[in-house]
Amino acid sequence: MAFQPAYPLLQGFSANRSGGKLVFTGPGPVELHAHYILISDGGELRVGSSTARFHHRARIYLYGSLHSPPLFPYGAKFLAVRNGTLSIHGWVPKVTFTYLKSSALANDLRLVLQKPVDWEPGDEIVVGRTGLGDAQQQEEVAIIESINNTELYLRSPLRYSHNVGEERVNGQSLPLTAVVALLSRRVVVQGNVTKERISHVRECAEAGGTRGGSRCLYKRSERQLGSRDLGAVVIVEAFQGATSQLQVEGVQFYHMGQAFWQQRSALTVAGNAQMADSYIHGCCFLDSFGQGLHLTGISNLSVDSNVFFNISGHGLLLGSGLEKGNRIRNNIVIGLSATDGLSNIETLSPAGIYIRAPANHIEGNTVCAAGYGYFFHLSPEGPSKMPLLSFSENTAHSCTRHGLLVYPEYLPDSPNGPVQFDSFTVWSSQGGAQIFSSSNLKLQNFRIYACTDFGIDIMESLGNTAVANSVLVGHIGQKDNTCMSAGLKTPKRFQLFISNTAFRNFDMSTCTAIRTCSGCYQGQGGFTVSLEHLTFTNSPFQVSFPFPHAAILEDLDGSVTGKEGSRILPFTDILVASCTTSANFSQALGGSVCSKDLVFHRMSLYLREAPETPYNLTVIDSRNKTTTVNYVPDTLSDLHGWMCLLLDKETYTLTFDSPSVIKQLQYSVTFSNFTTGNYLLVEHKDLPAQPEVVVSCGKRTGQPLQSLPSYGHHRSCDWYLDSTLRKLTYLVTGADLIQLELKEKEGAPSPTSDPSDSVLKWSHPETWKDVEKGWGGFNCSIPGPGEDVIILPNRTILVDTDLPPLRGLYILGTLEFPTNSSNVLSAACIVVVGGTLNVGSFQHPLERDSKLLILLRASEGIYCDHLEEINVHPGSIGVYGKVQIYSSYPGKSWTHLGASVAPGNERILVEDEVDWRPEGDLVISSSSYEAHQAELVTLKEVSGHIITLHERLIHRHVGHPHDIEDGRSIPLSAEVGLLTRNIQIKSDVPCTGKILVGHFTDSSGREFEGVLQLLNIEFLNVGPPQLSAIEFRNVTQRSSVVSSTIHGSCGVGIKAVMSNGICLHDNIVFNTVGPGIDLEGKNHSLIRNLVILSRQPEGLLNWVAGIKVNLVIGVSLYGNVVAGSERIGFHIRGQECLLDVDYCSENVAHSNLHGIHLYRGDGFQTCTRITGFLSYKNYDYGLMFHLGSSVIIDSVVLVDNTVGLMPVIHCLYAKQCYTGKRLLELRNSTIVATSSTFDCIRDRIKPQAADLTSRHRPPYYLQRGRAGILWPKFTTVTSQRPDSPWHRIVRCPKVLGLMKLKDVTFTGFTKSCHGEDRDVCIMSDTDHSGIMPLITSERSRMLRVNEKDEFYFHAASSEDTTFPEKSCEGSRKALVKDLDGNLLDLEPPVSVFPKSEFEWTRFYLQSGVSSLAFSVSVFGS
Repeated sequence: MAFQPAYPLLQGFSANRSGGKLVFTGPGPVELHAHYILISDGGELRVGSSTARFHHRARIYLYGSLHSPPLFPYGAKFLAVRNGTLSIHGWVPKVTFTYLKSSALANDLRLVLQKPVDWEPGDEIVVGRTGLGDAQQQEEVAIIESINNTELYLRSPLRYSHNVGEERVNGQSLPLTAVVALLSRRVVVQGNVTKERISHVRECAEAGGTRGGSRCLYKRSERQLGSRDLGAVVIVEAFQGATSQLQVEGVQFYHMGQAFWQQRSALTVAGNAQMADSYIHGCCFLDSFGQGLHLTGISNLSVDSNVFFNISGHGLLLGSGLEKGNRIRNNIVIGLSATDGLSNIETLSPAGIYIRAPANHIEGNTVCAAGYGYFFHLSPEGPSKMPLLSFSENTAHSCTRHGLLVYPEYLPDSPNGPVQFDSFTVWSSQGGAQIFSSSNLKLQNFRIYACTDFGIDIMESLGNTAVANSVLVGHIGQKDNTCMSAGLKTPKRFQLFISNTAFRNFDMSTCTAIRTCSGCYQGQGGFTVSLEHLTFTNSPFQVSFPFPHAAILEDLDGSVTGKEGSRILPFTDILVASCTTSANFSQALGGSVCSKDLVFHRMSLYLREAPETPYNLTVIDSRNKTTTVNYVPDTLSDLHGWMCLLLDKETYTLTFDSPSVIKQLQYSVTFSNFTTGNYLLVEHKDLPAQPEVVVSCGKRTGQPLQSLPSYGHHRSCDWYLDSTLRKLTYLVTGADLIQLELKEKEGAPSPTSDPSDSVLKWSHPETWKDVEKGWGGFNCSIPGPGEDVIILPNRTILVDTDLPPLRGLYILGTLEFPTNSSNVLSAACIVVVGGTLNVGSFQHPLERDSKLLILLRASEGIYCDHLEEINVHPGSIGVYGKVQIYSSYPGKSWTHLGASVAPGNERILVEDEVDWRPEGDLVISSSSYEAHQAELVTLKEVSGHIITLHERLIHRHVGHPHDIEDGRSIPLSAEVGLLTRNIQIKSDVPCTGKILVGHFTDSSGREFEGVLQLLNIEFLNVGPPQLSAIEFRNVTQRSSVVSSTIHGSCGVGIKAVMSNGICLHDNIVFNTVGPGIDLEGKNHSLIRNLVILSRQPEGLLNWVAGIKVNLVIGVSLYGNVVAGSERIGFHIRGQECLLDVDYCSENVAHSNLHGIHLYRGDGFQTCTRITGFLSYKNYDYGLMFHLGSSVIIDSVVLVDNTVGLMPVIHCLYAKQCYTGKRLLELRNSTIVATSSTFDCIRDRIKPQAADLTSRHRPPYYLQRGRAGILWPKFTTVTSQRPDSPWHRIVRCPKVLGLMKLKDVTFTGFTKSCHGEDRDVCIMSDTDHSGIMPLITSERSRMLRVNEKDEFYFHAASSEDTTFPEKSCEGSRKALVKDLDGNLLDLEPPVSVFPKSEFEWTRFYLQSGVSSLAFSVSVFGS
């Protein structure tokens, strides 16, 4: 059919069978209007040809809106090709984009280009930006008025300035200039603009929004439905045996893409076919609402010289990990915007070119004004092992994040040498190139300049990683410009080789050419980086170390130090005198240059498990020089230990800063870099009088000696014990694993401690010598009431008298309180800067009969602002030094009820014997669905396990376990905690003041970092609304809060932001507005903390969690309890499935809406493991998650929950689910519907939070009982919460998946509270229609479960058909396969399915069951 103007609007057009063709002929303009176009079964749509391009105007309009009926599987408003041909050949410009030759200022009408162009008057162009986030430098669209060679004259003046600059380094030109690209094409495929879009653009323009309104906010209905961002889509399917041909050039795709729909890019090419004869050349993708071009599964397609502008989400995607041999060349991506309805990455920082498959050619492309320039998001399951075909001559600039990101790892199998990223240029971006983890990789010919954070950041190198022939420039132009913080950041782990690289203009104190140990916190690192042929121009700040022992730089040719083979290390006292310091190396810490004949060993000493309270390790050499090493949860080679660099042929004494350790010392240690002639001697002093010693190297046990071991005469691990000096010495001569075990023999006397150093006393006038005027104590007077008091540096003052009420207290030295007397410290505010506030020690805390009150007088409104750059608010404590406060009371912070107690009782029985004193405040947790049934009572008397109260209890509290038929017992007793302590930190005004542990650098460059170490402290009335009682902000020193309590806070209990290594043990957090514990950062430890009653802040959309750790990298959770949150118990991330160590066990959540909660953005990329939880009496779900990875649930117990488990797994595409790349496994777990502790009257109540969250209730079981497992959902549609309930998927998933049950026990599924109420083990969702995921079972049991209570299938719902995407056609199909017959106690294999459901798919029939015994389950009506 030859098509000429003009045709009416067609409902649909289909070219198929028998070679049906639609051909556009001239002269134009030619237009085709349709709701959809389908080209299939050999059909063709042609506009021009490769030899005779269509030079006329042609336009294909695609119409549709939210209410258009979708056509499966393409939806609405589409042009689709399936086993057909789409061939469009429009006019292609010879130059699709070029650059400005000279600057163009705002209001100019002329642009001068670097090369002539063949563009025409009336064409639309885009002028890019040159600066990062500069509001005065933005990309903008203009229309050409006329052209004169390289000069363009515009129809209207420019709105922004576009500057041109240039820097020359080693003869190379580093341009800073804006790109100019042609947007217009003569052939256009476009979608109509919906009425919702028109209305929105009008409102956005009135509010001053950007082009197209893409960055304006959504209304709720728009976010849910995607009504305003519904462009057209072009979908080409190319499968082997049914290959489509796609040849498009010179086409503009305008108003394309569909938000909130997965894989609804402007143009999607999907399948598994080779497409060597297909291409996309010289096109323009303009104003797409959902990505630009998406290639998934196909190979050998050519994508060349295209322009992508104003795209929401990624510009160009290679999206499944299976694409190979595609040629992505000479494309330009400009102006990406983040928006809702896309993936998490796109919502935050969309990438110009997003690659999940490295086996492709990425060459000559340019990305401007995106989030990331090039994002290699490589799955460890396969793509991360594939070699890169080519990455060269690419450019990224003006990106809000990094020019190149490789995540989470790239470990290519490349036998012919390392994979190369070649000739890459980045400028005016936050960062240059960041590689998370790599091996067999080489970055060469990189040019990175005018960035802010770093040039190249390699966080982890697993071997054979190199940087070569590159140029890194700290800043362009004058010195007052912003300088790149670090030119090259070396990896935290293992080796890196840097060669032939130039560093220029690192001449400001805020930047350094090479920064070591990327991503480390203090105590990690220690690995070697090799350097060769480096040059530094105008770069006095060459190397920086973040902390001692961070790294070793080996200068192979002397190009850095001037001494061939020398080594650069951070300065420590244990370095020899021949190591010289240099101002060029680590201006903050100090760097040392050591000669090449010195050999260093990396020591990693670690324990079997984490200590309850972290402590440091002191290393002393033979010259009595010392260095202190911080404890870290992970030394990057071992867990739970210490790392430092030691000099060869030296003797080191190791002393642990915990007196109890030496009585029973047991550790493992490795030393690196040993060859013949290398050795170390390691000592331990102050041993028990008669210790038992075992030292072993690998399988060999060291021999005891009669004298000190010596190299050449003795073997590694041979040891000598000097019983007189109580000193052990052993020899190290190799890199074998060394294990030492030392314990005190029974009956041996313990050593006595040395007396403490003398200190100044508060009451003595000479103590206040040198205090300046304006401070209390001036002129050697004793500070009086209402005065500001300063404790000067290098001065220790002991409080020996009653203190007056102070104004502000400033501690720069040390202030100590005695441990055997009571005191009151009253101040308007307190600040500790570089000093110490000390009360006792962990070994010698404040005695139980003494008291200390720290009263913060917030009511006076006085700020502590007398020190430079410090401003502590009224009623607050600012910690930028050390606060160490220890009390001996109580011995046990909390326990459980030992027996159930009814309302009206005044006496309770507790599980453990406690040392609690009368008149203390107790909290007893709720035993029902209602978190507010926690009770605050006063202790009257304690007698062993029996506690008498002043008040009568109002509610019932459970105090006994539930026993299962197989003999196991599940503890369900309520928790009882003591809130009172004999050290109290209290604000005189409720809900004011806080303790802030922070970090800052003063004007002279000195850094101050806070450390908070507390034992048995009570916090009362601190914690303002929306803030926290205790906050750790940007701290890396090991802080700990142990056996302390927080109550009466109007904000969060304990919060950590950008902090590492916080230890929280045995604490009680009661009645907060917000989370009890909310942590971010790395490597935190939470052990046996009790959180009771976390309330939802008014107006907060996100649900509050009792313990929130989903943003922590590396968290340990052991024995914690959340006993009552108005929303969520634990909000966690889970842990990686491949980890051998369980970092989560014995945690309990009860009396919440959700017990355990994981949601979008949580979990890990490939597989997430959820383990170690007991979750009971939660009003909605015991455990719920919506994750984008495979999930393994292990060792979980779910009891008395309305729904025990609600699983949703999101797949990027359907094949990812049904090929097994995303699966769900529940193993070693128990689900109890109704326990013996459940009281149908007192426990089965509706909590206060239920009314406010009514729309989020779980699916309702018609028999009114509980459900063990809600049928899993595998979906390609992300959740639409908060507009939809947690379990609701707006559109039918239409994705097959697999759930495995292994060693799972179902019990207590019977009649529950009323005569007709029944519980059910596995239940379908009310809106779960179509084919449902397969469930298989092995070694699982249903104990005493009636057949009617095993499964329940809701009838397929026909409600809510107003919007087609909310309903599904066809009946529900579900299958459960009992592989060994244990689950149903029938002869295996057994299958269960709803009545009359015999329409099995290939997925079910190929699931490994050879014979079926059919069992009919309950079917809802």
